[in-house]
Amino acid sequence: PAGYIRYTPPSWGGAVGMQYDLESDDEGVLGGLGGGASEGAFEESMHALEMASFAKMITAVRAPDDNEKGKIPARKKHRNKVAKGPAKDPPAAPKAHAPPARTYELPAVEDAVCSVCLESDDVVVICDGCGIAVHQVCYGVTSLPQGEWLCDFCEALCAESSLPAAKRRRTGDGRIRCGLCPLSGGAVKEAAERDGSWAHVACTWWMPGVTFRDDTRMEGVEGLAGMDPKRRALACQVCKTRDGACIQCSHKTCAAAFHVTCAQRGRRYFWWGGCEDAESDIEMAMFCPKHEPRGGPQPNFSRGGTADSLGPEGVAAALAGPA
Repeated sequence: PAGYIRYTPPSWGGAVGMQYDLESDDEGVLGGLGGGASEGAFEESMHALEMASFAKMITAVRAPDDNEKGKIPARKKHRNKVAKGPAKDPPAAPKAHAPPARTYELPAVEDAVCSVCLESDDVVVICDGCGIAVHQVCYGVTSLPQGEWLCDFCEALCAESSLPAAKRRRTGDGRIRCGLCPLSGGAVKEAAERDGSWAHVACTWWMPGVTFRDDTRMEGVEGLAGMDPKRRALACQVCKTRDGACIQCSHKTCAAAFHVTCAQRGRRYFWWGGCEDAESDIEMAMFCPKHEPRGGPQPNFSRGGTADSLGPEGVAAALAGPA
């Protein structure tokens, strides 16, 4: 919307996020140094320490505890990297004076593509944990983040960081999984029951019978547990699996089924409208290639603009995120 202000966080050492800002307590510490450090150097040092601490915490949360070793295949023990050395060795902590080492790079703000709608216009914010990029309006970010920002899943990881993996009710082994499609990663929201179930924002939008408890903040996914078994039995025409649940072509005689994110990857025709005000009903339609409207309204979700320029690999990368 034209009313939003474009937010471009400053870059620091390759990491996207806001720089550390001095508070009154910090100024007292800085004054006690007797002029031995400038404000800028102090802010950069504190920012590096925060980034390093966060990275170490995320790594610890996503790795299984000692009691679980041997129960999970090795390729699942670490989300983003292959373990080196003995399995019992903890990962090395990044140096405090440098940005945390990652197995992926956070996208530059000017290059970031929203993981929900696959467009790059308007305000895009980037999670400092998993690197997922989203529009404020697409993820329910009601105010611009002041400092580093975490998506809902990474916030839940932080909340459960002190628990062993077996007791992490909300985030489990730290891998992002959607209850409605097979895509790992992406922009997800937590089920209202907080029982460890999550769903992509796009899947929640387009799946009949699934909605948000809070539409403004897009929080509390409802309807996952009560999903129609017939939808879960449908085989997706893109990935050929029954993992999750499928939507179907809106043509009245067509039963072609697709996972929402598979339909996005396959460049299916999505259209929605009728949401000019809060009282209007929203019309939503998805068509298979055979029944795509000819001469009707142009698709306005996941196709056109940035999405068309990404190509299949770019679309898949934007949907899943860098982590």
